[in-house]
This record gives sequence, structure tokens and C-alpha cells, in this order.
Amino acid sequence: MKEFQLKNIFFGLEANKIFLAAPFFIIFLANIFITQVRGLEYAGRLAVFAGISSFLAIILSLRWDSEILVKPLEKMISSLESGILTVLSLFLLILTIFFLLGLNLDSSRYLFLLVTSGALIALYELFLNSLLKVNNIKKYILFRLIPPVLLFLISFNGSSEEIAWLFSFLIPTVFLLASTLEKFSLIEIRMKALLIFIN
Repeated sequence: MKEFQLKNIFFGLEANKIFLAAPFFIIFLANIFITQVRGLEYAGRLAVFAGISSFLAIILSLRWDSEILVKPLEKMISSLESGILTVLSLFLLILTIFFLLGLNLDSSRYLFLLVTSGALIALYELFLNSLLKVNNIKKYILFRLIPPVLLFLISFNGSSEEIAWLFSFLIPTVFLLASTLEKFSLIEIRMKALLIFIN
């Protein structure tokens, strides 16, 4: 009986590993299809934009996404709240610097989209790690799958690489935000975020 239970646990863990690896396989396929459809030059520009924005996401989140996983479950909401406020504050600070330097958003469109993408990725990772923390594996995998699928679809429709990358994260992040606010009733986040935008 014990041996049977151990086997069930083992196969359950193996199945989880396979499911968790599925999004990375989809990302790999999406990159191949994008290269085939839009060409190597487009795929190269997309890779550069994705790499820089992902690096910016790490800076903007100040590793609060890792804090969510490391800290005890009862402190998750506090960590998530701090992470969201940190990302929004730094994002608004960068936009303010752009304004003070006299950078026009039209002429600096690439930089603006780069920073916005970085902020979206940072928020996206915060929400995803929250799902992982509460062991909501199915939802975690679902939202991991959405960006590469959207990226391919938007790229296929002829959008520029920066627009395709931005919207591939904007849509799932908005849904994750709505789901998180509903699930955890993060009233303080909404109030503090509102105060930031008002001020």
C-alpha cells in the first residue's frame, strides 16, 4: 500500500514538472514560427527588445517577485502589495525623468515602450509568483502560456516587435490584476495606487 502511494506521489510530481515545462516549449515554438513568418531580422529585433525589457523588469520589481516565494504564506499579500507599489512608483519616476529631460514620447517611442514593457513584465511576474505561492498550478500554467501565444498572433498580424511584445504582456497582466484584486481583496493596494496617480 505504501509503495503504491509513493508511486502515485512520484508520478504526480513528474506530471507537475511536465506541465510546468510546457510554457517554455510553447515559447520555443512561438520563436520558431515568428522567425519563419516575419524573418530573422524581425526575430532579432524582438529578441533584443525582449531582453532589455526583461532586464528592466528585474530592476523595477527590486526582486519582490522572489520575496513572494521566499517569505511565509501569511506575508504574501504584504509582499505583493510592496512589489506592485514599487513597480508603479519606479515606472512613474522614470516617466517623470523623461518629462524633465524634455524627451517627447513620440520621438522617444521606443524608450517609452521599453520601460512600459518592463513594468508590465515586473507586475506579471509578481502576480504569477502569487499563484505559485498558493499552489494554483493550473492558473499559473495557463497565464504562462498566454504571452507566447499572443506574441505570435500579434506578430503574425504585422505589428512591430515592440508593440507585439508589449501587448503580449499587457492583456494577461490586466486579467491577473483583476483576478488578484478580487481574490485577495487588496483594498490597500487600490487606495495607495490611486494616491500615487493623484499626486
